[in-house]
Amino acid sequence: MYREQEHIRAGQPILEKTLMRIVTSSDPFPRPGRALRNLTARCLIVLYTRGDSRTLFDMLHLLVKVAGDFKSVDKDSNKMLGISIMILIFCLMSS
Repeated sequence: MYREQEHIRAGQPILEKTLMRIVTSSDPFPRPGRALRNLTARCLIVLYTRGDSRTLFDMLHLLVKVAGDFKSVDKDSNKMLGISIMILIFCLMSS
């Protein structure tokens, strides 16, 4: 168990950046739908429960920024993305 946590912590910053790039950028990736939002939230939950939870506040702050970005082309999609991932994180972390 300890060795698994060390592996997760070692790759956590890269994985966090990759997950957020997948859900926020639109060039090489499809628009994030419900399945992608749920999968991203579950991956973040595993990262923060088994890995290091110090960056959870930074991730939530980034999601609030994504949800509140009114200059974006797909502002409704981004708002739904940020809010839904935050809700899933709060629900799964509280149980």
